Order: sequence, then structure tokens, then C-alpha cells
Amino acid sequence: MGVRGLYSKYSEEDRLNEYLRAVDNLTLNAENRLLGKVDDFRKQEQEIHELKREKDKEIQILKEMMQLIFEKQDREDKIWEEFNSDVDKNLGS
Repeated sequence: MGVRGLYSKYSEEDRLNEYLRAVDNLTLNAENRLLGKVDDFRKQEQEIHELKREKDKEIQILKEMMQLIFEKQDREDKIWEEFNSDVDKNLGS
């Protein structure tokens, strides 16, 4: 049976995956390792940009919510001022 029999129990996809995992260690040229790292960095950069977009969107939503709260507070302050003014006028008469 020999070595060939051992390999035949694995699918072609499994053998390819194992080979691809070993390529960097078997290759004298560092180009493959560097290209893999470049790909990893690009993926990380993409993830960072996506997280930044999400964060910026959340910040914008929070700013809009704060603006609405301030506007509501201003309206309530004006209502109280008018109320107090009316009370003062009625008590003063």
C-alpha cells in the first residue's frame, strides 16, 4: 500500500488545503508569505474602515438625538416661562 494508500483516504480538497498550508514553509522565496500578509493587512484595513463607518453613523445618530432633546428642553423652558409669567400677572392683578 505504501504512502499512496495513506493519501487516498483524504479527499482532493483536503490534500489541497494541507498543501496550501505548507506552501509558505516549503518555499524559499518569501514573496508568498509577504503576499499573504498583504492580503491579511488589506482585510484588516477593510474591517477598520467598516467599523469607522459604523462608529461615524452611530455618532451622527447620537448628535441628532441630542439636538432633539435640546430642542424639546428649549420648548419646555419657554412653556414654563410663559406659565410663570401668566401666574405672576394673574396674582399681581
